[in-house]
Amino acid sequence: MSEHIDEFEFFLEKPWSDGLPVVTPTEARLARMLAATTRDPDELLGHIPPAMGPATVRNVALHTLMAGCKPEYLPVILGAIPLMLKPEFNLNGVQTTTHACAPLVVVSGPAVKQLGFNTKEGVFGHGCRPSAAIGRAIRLILWNAGGGYPGEPCKTTQGHPGYYSFCIAEDADANPWEPLQVERGFSAGDTAVTVVGVEGPKSGFFPFYIGLIILASLLLLPEIKSGKATRRASALVEECALSTHLEPIRIEIGVAVMHYGLRALADVIDECHPGERRGMR
Repeated sequence: MSEHIDEFEFFLEKPWSDGLPVVTPTEARLARMLAATTRDPDELLGHIPPAMGPATVRNVALHTLMAGCKPEYLPVILGAIPLMLKPEFNLNGVQTTTHACAPLVVVSGPAVKQLGFNTKEGVFGHGCRPSAAIGRAIRLILWNAGGGYPGEPCKTTQGHPGYYSFCIAEDADANPWEPLQVERGFSAGDTAVTVVGVEGPKSGFFPFYIGLIILASLLLLPEIKSGKATRRASALVEECALSTHLEPIRIEIGVAVMHYGLRALADVIDECHPGERRGMR
């Protein structure tokens, strides 16, 4: 490359980047990346739909380098690509749907600590190089080999931030169940990769209380009609919130959500059956 050409601008001007700068893939850097695997660089993992570009070990390593990965991240990506190419995953559908879904990579096993994944607060967020770089490498492969460009052929109406990078790791120490790789038939000492097409992450706080409102409505319907349910429902929310270790401020908000949700339901009942509700105010 000529010294008069800005290497970062060069790649940004080509349809090879996700809109962010990439690491310049020199021959020396690619050789260091390929040294992280014993697989033949020309081994074909498959073709990435919908463009059906070939995904060889060399091509995957090239995008892994461009995404900012360390060489030791390469085996994770080499494990994820064939999973997405299984017929039951329907990568062609995920790449072209109008729905806002993208492949989420979940890493479990010893590599979680070895590579330094964040498994605590902000697990879907910023500041974790393994999650950011591995997820981005997957997206660059889907972009360049698969041709997953927005508008054509990718018809997602809105998309979500996971279209830049979408990779997390399991917190086995805090998991009350068996590690994910063990549930999938591997041993506790194995590192495994799970891939699933999902929407962007959403806070489970308010859906949690909406679900409690629905549950309380079904269990306490006779008392809702008579105006006696609010106090019992609030106690139910507080008990459930405490059992899930929510902070006090969230408990207070949840009780308020439940209270006004039940009052709204009572108003509906009153509209449908005048005279059946008493003392709700």
